[in-house]
Amino acid sequence: MKKHKKIFTLLFSIVAILILLTSFVVAGFGIMTTKGYGITEGRCLITATGSYMLIDENNSPIVMSNQSEKDLFADLSSGDEILVLHDGIQESYPAGTGAYYCIKLNDGKPEDIPTSLIENLTEMGWLKKDVKGTRVECVGENYKISLTIPDGWEYEQTLYKNDIILTNPEMLLENSEKQEVYDTIEFRPVGVEEGKIVFRFDDNFGVCGTGLESKTVYLGEYIGNMGTYDNSDKWSFIVLEENYVILNQSGSWWNEHKDKVMEILSTIEYE
Repeated sequence: MKKHKKIFTLLFSIVAILILLTSFVVAGFGIMTTKGYGITEGRCLITATGSYMLIDENNSPIVMSNQSEKDLFADLSSGDEILVLHDGIQESYPAGTGAYYCIKLNDGKPEDIPTSLIENLTEMGWLKKDVKGTRVECVGENYKISLTIPDGWEYEQTLYKNDIILTNPEMLLENSEKQEVYDTIEFRPVGVEEGKIVFRFDDNFGVCGTGLESKTVYLGEYIGNMGTYDNSDKWSFIVLEENYVILNQSGSWWNEHKDKVMEILSTIEYE
C-alpha cells in the first residue's frame, strides 16, 4: 500500500511539474505576443550579400538581422530547416525582422527552396546569377575591379586622367602620384555604334542633386546607390562604396538590353 502511495505521489509530482512548466511556456508566449515577438519555422537562405533570410511556410522571404550577441547563423546553410524567435516583421519585399534565437531543426539544401522564389530573388539582385563569359579586370595600386562579359558583348579596358583617355600606361605609372587615375571597363552589345556602360574606380566622383532620385540596388554581393534624373526610364549611375562607379552612357539599345546589362553588373567584384 505504501509502495502504491509513493508511486502515486511521484506521478502527481511529475504532472504538477509539467503543468507548471506549461504555465511558464504559455505565459512566456503571452509576454512575447504582447511585446510583438513571434516564432516562425521555415528554411534558411543565404543571399549574395551575405545576409540570411527566413523563408516561411508561405514561401515569403524575410531578411533576418542578428539581435543577439552570439552568431545565430554560423552553422546554417541554404535550405536548412530553422525555428526563429523574432520581433515584428516589416511590411516590405523581402520583409525584414530582428532575430533573437535561431535553432536548426534539420539539414537541407538549396533545392528545397522553390525555384520560382530563387528566380525572383535573383532578378532582384539578392542572389548571384551564373553568367558565363570572359572575366575582365583592371588592377591599380589601391584597387582591383572585374566583371564577366558574355558572348554577344564587347569590351574595352581604358585608363583615364580627368576623363581624358591615356593611351600610354607607362607614362601614367611614372606620374601616378601627380595624376587622378581611373581604371575603367566599358562594354556594349556587339554591333552597336553608340553608347556604352562604364564601370570604373573613381575617387573623385560627384553628382548634381537637381532632379535626382536615388534608390538602393543589389548587384551580386554588393549594395549600391542608383541615381536617376527627371523620372527617366534609364538610370544614370550606380555608386558602390563611394569609389566604384557605374555610368549608364547607353544609346538607343538600352531598352532591348537593359536586363542583360543588370545581369552583367551582378558579376562585379572589387577590392
